[in-house]
Amino acid sequence: MQRKFQKLSSLTSIFLCWSYVARTLSISTDNYLGKVPLFYVKENICEPKFFESSTVVVTHGVLEHFSDVDITRIMSTYNNDKVLFQAHYVPTSQYTSPSFGDERLLPTDYWITLVKPDYYLLDNNGKDLYMFKTKPAPTRR
Repeated sequence: MQRKFQKLSSLTSIFLCWSYVARTLSISTDNYLGKVPLFYVKENICEPKFFESSTVVVTHGVLEHFSDVDITRIMSTYNNDKVLFQAHYVPTSQYTSPSFGDERLLPTDYWITLVKPDYYLLDNNGKDLYMFKTKPAPTRR
């Protein structure tokens, strides 16, 4: 897995990562990103954002804390020509109870319909869903 992130980092001008838990953000950035520029900012995740060319967006444990309407708004902010790749992790309804108390533990099919990923992976006996959206890398001159 790490090799894929190293290749991705060579195509990426900026990496944006949202996490509900600060510890998971540092694990992601410390282990996989190397020298890719990144920054931390508090913002309204539902509002439009400015993206640089070849941006990668990752959410981990974020989307399940929002309503369907807000998730649709969040995902629409990433429908931008400059966003090269998206990765979104959510827990599914296979978990018996929420970790933080306000997670919506939805079935996998519901998440797929809501987020509309290009492809996805299920892990941990169907408890963990990883959804991905991709675009072709821009042509370099």
